[in-house]
Amino acid sequence: MSDDLPPTGEELLGVKRSPFAHPQWALGMVLVLAVPFLVWGIFGHPVWLLLGSPFIAVLAIWLAVRVLQWRRPQDPAIDADTHPDV
Repeated sequence: MSDDLPPTGEELLGVKRSPFAHPQWALGMVLVLAVPFLVWGIFGHPVWLLLGSPFIAVLAIWLAVRVLQWRRPQDPAIDADTHPDV
């Protein structure tokens, strides 16, 4: 039954999905803005930690995902082509 499904856009373009849902440029902007907010909050006035908390949270999540990907064993990646239930 799953063989009758039309190919997805990712399959047609040959593009692998990113673990982050937003475009890379948007994520990059948020990560770049997180660093000054973090620095100003630590070394300047703590209100910058509150104002920049959404950016800092995204930075923390991004770092956690990258560390988890780095520490993952070198098994073959789970691919939508080999595991249709993912």
